[in-house]
Amino acid sequence: MKNITRLFDIIDYTLKTYNNKVAIAGKNDDVWYAYSHQEYKKMADNLSYGLMESGIKPCDKIATITGNCPEWNIVDLAILQIGAIHVPIYPNISDAEYDYILNHAEVKMVFVAGMDMYERIKTILPNILSLKKIYTFKNIYGFEHFNELIKLGKQNPKQEELQKIKESIGKNDLATLIYTSGTTGQPKGVMLSHNNLLSNAKAVISIPPNIHGWKILSFLPLCHVYERMMNYMFQIKGYSIYYVENPGRLSKCVGEIKPNIIYLLRL
Repeated sequence: MKNITRLFDIIDYTLKTYNNKVAIAGKNDDVWYAYSHQEYKKMADNLSYGLMESGIKPCDKIATITGNCPEWNIVDLAILQIGAIHVPIYPNISDAEYDYILNHAEVKMVFVAGMDMYERIKTILPNILSLKKIYTFKNIYGFEHFNELIKLGKQNPKQEELQKIKESIGKNDLATLIYTSGTTGQPKGVMLSHNNLLSNAKAVISIPPNIHGWKILSFLPLCHVYERMMNYMFQIKGYSIYYVENPGRLSKCVGEIKPNIIYLLRL
């Protein structure tokens, strides 16, 4: 674990140490699906190649607007290992806040869950002058699915270039911008490095037991720093993480998955 100094080091560690059949899992049309550690890494690498082929450079900002799902992690890994900056945004903020955050961060690409999320932001898109492309996680007629970007990466692999970029990234380099709720004004973009998140994950990693393959139910927003830190920590532990996109369906998911751990924020 001492070799994990950047967030994208986690997948190499977990693949070598655990190689789970279920690394990350989610639900689509009420049916559970999962990705193994091998699938997780392969998809993220191909997505990285696709991003690079699309012109994304280190320090460019890419946003996600979605509930919890495995694809969030694939995009997160793909962004971070090419030195770009992940800007996760809550799916339930106001139009004015979307407008401000996307402009303030100078976001070049956005991944949205589906049509409902696209409808939330479509009216402000003409205002986002930096934005070049939108991809969806769900199949929507007339929109490009993020699998198209993965396919582009498969057709244009850039292993050597990706490896050089990864080697150039240090633990104190910027990884993400997490925007606060803005209750006292405009949302504030908090700049967090790889080490900011990993140091917290490592600080609490001894608390849950070392039982490979334990099941976690994740339903707190991945765009929140607590959930994101715990998400990385549980991946390092080799747990299988099941994502609940709609917290209103939590009780049903608990019955289906029978998780070993559910965690909450203190009220």
